[in-house]
Amino acid sequence: MAAPSSPATPTDGVDLAPNAVTVLFFIKRADHLSLGEFYTWWLETHIPHVCRDQAPYLASYQICRPDEALSVLPGGIADGDLDWDGVAIQAFRSEADYLAVYGKKERATTRDTLNHIKRIKRMITRRTAVF
Repeated sequence: MAAPSSPATPTDGVDLAPNAVTVLFFIKRADHLSLGEFYTWWLETHIPHVCRDQAPYLASYQICRPDEALSVLPGGIADGDLDWDGVAIQAFRSEADYLAVYGKKERATTRDTLNHIKRIKRMITRRTAVF
C-alpha cells in the first residue's frame, strides 16, 4: 500500500494570510450540456475569462471534478447520484480583494455563467490552519 500523499490545500503555491477569503462554488451544469461540453466550456472559456475579470485580486483558482474511477469503488457514489458536476475554489489574499470582485453589482462573466449552469451554491470561508 502506498503512503498517503501530503495534504493539499485549495491554495497550494499561493502565500495567503490568516485573513484570506476562500470561496467554494458547488456547480451543476445546465441540462442542455453534456458533461464533456460543460468541462470544455469551464476549462477553456470560463476560467480564462474569470481570471482576466478578477485580476489582480484573485490569488488562486482551482477546480475539483468527480473522479469516475474512484466513484465505482465499494462504497463509492453510483453513477447518476452526484448533485454537483464540480467545485470551483477561489482564493483571495484579503477581504478587500474579495470585495473588489464580489462587491460589484454585475460582473462580465455573470451572463455566460448563467447560460451554462443549472444550479450553483456558494460557501465563503476563512482559513483555519489544522496542521
